[in-house]
Amino acid sequence: MLTKAKDGHVCDSVSEALIDNWLTEHGIAHERDARYPGGTNHTADWRVGDTVFLEYFGLAHDSPRYDKAISEKKKICEQHAILLIEIYPQDLYPTMQLSEKIPSLLKVILPKKPNTGSIWAGVDYEGSFPKNNYENRNPCKISKRSE
Repeated sequence: MLTKAKDGHVCDSVSEALIDNWLTEHGIAHERDARYPGGTNHTADWRVGDTVFLEYFGLAHDSPRYDKAISEKKKICEQHAILLIEIYPQDLYPTMQLSEKIPSLLKVILPKKPNTGSIWAGVDYEGSFPKNNYENRNPCKISKRSE
């Protein structure tokens, strides 16, 4: 199911759109589908700067082929001194935990902490969610933390 993030990036899932919106809301410049170095066909979900890749591994442990690609990406990042930030479904659902997932290196460049509920505002998607356990097109309960 293709989704569109607030900044216009086309994402492969609602989960990827949430992450893309989080990056945008926090003022983090990012590029979608950046090629891994070394002549590989692998692409990163996002690149931040020259040495940080973010990957949403939403299908980890679903197939040996997908898990092999994850291993290859990790190896490439080690070989090329790229910081790989791995994001999994449990980092988004049932509560969004991206602020805790992003290392302090990136927290330095965050200019503000937006209301995480606003991240959902720009998700434009084709298709529909399953009817159970979803309210207002929002498949995760976003907790509000006191600042």
